[in-house]
Amino acid sequence: MAKVVAQDNIIEACLDGIEESFSVYEKWSGGEWLWNAPEYLITVKIAEEIAKISQKQLVTLEDNLEYLLDVAGANRKGLISSDIRGNGRSDIVLWWGNRTPRAIIEVKNSVYGITKIDKDIRRIKSVLKQEKKYSKIQFGVVAFYVDATSKNRGSELKLIDKINKIYGKIKSQKKCSLYYRTTSINNDLDAYGSVCLVLKR
Repeated sequence: MAKVVAQDNIIEACLDGIEESFSVYEKWSGGEWLWNAPEYLITVKIAEEIAKISQKQLVTLEDNLEYLLDVAGANRKGLISSDIRGNGRSDIVLWWGNRTPRAIIEVKNSVYGITKIDKDIRRIKSVLKQEKKYSKIQFGVVAFYVDATSKNRGSELKLIDKINKIYGKIKSQKKCSLYYRTTSINNDLDAYGSVCLVLKR
């Protein structure tokens, strides 16, 4: 029986995927930053990094949410919250070895405030609440890229402050955790970061 991949390893893979997206796009484009890239580049790189953790790790892209809820046992009454958008899709789905969904991951590029990810957070929270007595879905992640610049250096601190302000809007909610990495360049005139907000049942 395949060993279950630890949640912390999945989060690390998400952060790795965002960082890899930055490096790859900078190389391909001759120096452009990730905010110029299409969001699906980050989605694919995160999925690649998760898949590397274990050959048994099942990952799919753009799965229909209503289908996921059915397979997860979270749609027994046939009622779906309007926040979930039953006809919508989840960017990345992580599956248990028995082919039931374990986690959903929403990916965003260039997040500078809570507004851009608010719908994703509400959607994940609603998915986790849906028939949670029966559902196999364990957690959800909003993974995103963010950057900052400063004329007088200090861009990394500015970036961390920006990340903490975003987290501050939702940290009062139960079972929500923040994970991030930041990188400073150009003598701290510029900085970029990879961020994961993890929501649990």
